[in-house]
Amino acid sequence: RDCTNLKNVVLPNTIKTIGDFAFNKCSSLITIDLPEQLESIGKECFSWCEALTEIEIPETIKYIGEGAFKSCTWLESIKIPNAVSSIEDNTFKGCLNLAIVTMPESLKSIGQYSFVGCEKLYSIDIPKTVKSIGYGAFFNCKSLTNIKIPRGVTSINSNVFEYCENL
Repeated sequence: RDCTNLKNVVLPNTIKTIGDFAFNKCSSLITIDLPEQLESIGKECFSWCEALTEIEIPETIKYIGEGAFKSCTWLESIKIPNAVSSIEDNTFKGCLNLAIVTMPESLKSIGQYSFVGCEKLYSIDIPKTVKSIGYGAFFNCKSLTNIKIPRGVTSINSNVFEYCENL
């Protein structure tokens, strides 16, 4: 945490969990190789890793904590693994350059403020398994021009698409 000069990390394959705030505010972190056996990424684990442009999340991941990638301002794309059932609150909040998000068919919920301020996000294809979309989930996604909401969604909270001026 707060390792502002840390640029590259390679984690051993023995690691199954990365704890809360583990790499929080490592603002110079450019690359991190996540182990193939990894199952869990903790709360705000990579938040404020502003130099991080890409991260490959292993398919073994089952849980990504609240705010895990918050304010990774240069992160451009993300593929959420198939075993993940929920995008927690604030997970990608403030990822200004996040343009491409691939959601798994296993996804059941999108938490509040999950993608707030993702200004480059232009299209979202919500999987048919999603039941709820949290408060302000796509708030201020200025480039969002296309969103597909499946029939199975039973709850869309307030302000989900507020300030999405191109929708």
